Amino acid sequence: MKHGERLQNGMLTIVLGASVLAIAKTFIPTDTLSTQTSTYAFPANVSIPGWRLLQSNPIAAQQTLSPALVSRLDEFTIAGRHYQYLRQDMPISVETRYLMRGYVDVPSILQDSTLTLNQPEFVIRDRAGVGTYVLFYQQGIPHLSTCIASHGETLVHGNEFRRREIYPSVVIKRLLPWVLGQAPLRDTRCLWINISTTAQGAKQGSSASLGEAIAVSQNAAPPELEAALAEWVQKWQNHFPNPD
Repeated sequence: MKHGERLQNGMLTIVLGASVLAIAKTFIPTDTLSTQTSTYAFPANVSIPGWRLLQSNPIAAQQTLSPALVSRLDEFTIAGRHYQYLRQDMPISVETRYLMRGYVDVPSILQDSTLTLNQPEFVIRDRAGVGTYVLFYQQGIPHLSTCIASHGETLVHGNEFRRREIYPSVVIKRLLPWVLGQAPLRDTRCLWINISTTAQGAKQGSSASLGEAIAVSQNAAPPELEAALAEWVQKWQNHFPNPD
């Protein structure tokens, strides 16, 4: 056997072994939500081209300030911040949260964000430069929401998130840092983004559930909101928090 073939086979064996380990870890619940003690702080000033930052505020620890208003999403949040921007007469609000390992399913996150645990009707969309995200209307206000994975993709469903974790391209990228003890082989961290606007031209009525249903069924969303989401996703793909 030629030297080049032996080297190639050796590399394939390593990748296969790492893939098997990653698959095995997928079925072993090592990433428990309650045991992660990570800390992180979002910057106060994050620029979006074409938008003016009005203010930003850290998401308050509801457990301390208002225990009765604590949601499941609050319990699983490591850090978060609200940002408000303006372009001409259009305001947008961006909520970004760094979540505990394994908490990656956007429909569940949306449901857990309410005290009543009501899941809004939504449609899944895919756009070049953004990836996969959901569109929903809440009290007439359009929202776009997604999770950014540590490997840069935006995903909506938890099972899809876990499948990506065992892709050879993802495993190969993490193999050396894992061997050196610098990063986990399986990384189920998520940056959750929820971006919305209260601009009158974007709203579907203050309380019209019929208008919300029509807007969702037509996959309607303000193009400015989608453009802002694209900028925000690209920003955090390049600045994802380092692993513990």
